Amino acid sequence: MPNGTAKTTTLTMIRAAMNGDAEKWNHDEVMSFRRVGETNSEGCFILKPRHKRLVF
Repeated sequence: MPNGTAKTTTLTMIRAAMNGDAEKWNHDEVMSFRRVGETNSEGCFILKPRHKRLVF
């Protein structure tokens, strides 16, 4: 996959959603995930596992 397609960002968000770190992120930390040049002030990342146990 080419650079700039949010691979690392997506993995960081999945990890933080699963271990609870995302709940502790402040506004600036959340906004740091915004793509360079983007002006959106809102965004959403939802992780909904279909099974209670996840193995990677």
